[in-house]
Amino acid sequence: MTEAQYNAAIAIYHPTGGKKVGKIYDIRDTDNTAPNDLVVTGGGGTRINKSGLVESTVLDEPKIDYSFGNVPAFLIEPVRTNFLKYSNDLTNEAWTKQSTTTVTANFATAPDGTNTASKVTADGFSGFYYLRATITGIVSRSVWLKSVDGTPVTVVLKDPTTTVTELQCSVTSVWKRFVLVESNGASSSGIWIDNINATGVLVWGAQLEQTDLSSYIPTTTVAVTRTASAVSIATPSGVTQIEEKVNGVVNTITTIPTTYSMKEGSTEYVIFR
Repeated sequence: MTEAQYNAAIAIYHPTGGKKVGKIYDIRDTDNTAPNDLVVTGGGGTRINKSGLVESTVLDEPKIDYSFGNVPAFLIEPVRTNFLKYSNDLTNEAWTKQSTTTVTANFATAPDGTNTASKVTADGFSGFYYLRATITGIVSRSVWLKSVDGTPVTVVLKDPTTTVTELQCSVTSVWKRFVLVESNGASSSGIWIDNINATGVLVWGAQLEQTDLSSYIPTTTVAVTRTASAVSIATPSGVTQIEEKVNGVVNTITTIPTTYSMKEGSTEYVIFR
């Protein structure tokens, strides 16, 4: 944020993580109230915190996300369901393990900092999968993967019924969320991690959701739905222009609403002039 932007602003909403300074308001600091407070509804689920870890969030509170490194953003997401039960318990019978596949639960530190990552080994031609009922249209499959001993390995992410795409996942010593988004028509959709070798791979946080990717939704005995989130601000008096940076793109609004609502995606800042 430039000095010119600061000087021209009536109010700035920016998830800086610090206290209120002049016209910049950190909405997480409840001791420093902005001229017009944010109204937050819904949300919950998880975010990526400042340390790069997956962290649970609270319903009806702003979700400050660090998915893009050191740049925090207000994360606004639509309603979404993780259709996979036992999203982080690969030992459960909901997950089909092929004949040579072995799962060791709680083997290593996971992306959320807990010792809940599973180690999965096979023969190089096998893996594990989860098949569920029909989901029509675009489906997103995602899972965090990491190599067991630091040696890079390659596994395949695909659908277990109608294989449209076989995503070659280059797994390294760093946790990475691999994502496959495609349409399988009206077939039974699921997730399959295949071609796992004898050295194995670390696995955590599987998700199957309709349409595009969203933040991780943990599940156990049932599929879980995260409610849509919304963040709005009563527009301060005297404002003639609003500047917002959403998903890396700067937009300028000159038709001023009585109440400003953040768009779906990642909002780095909102400036009222």
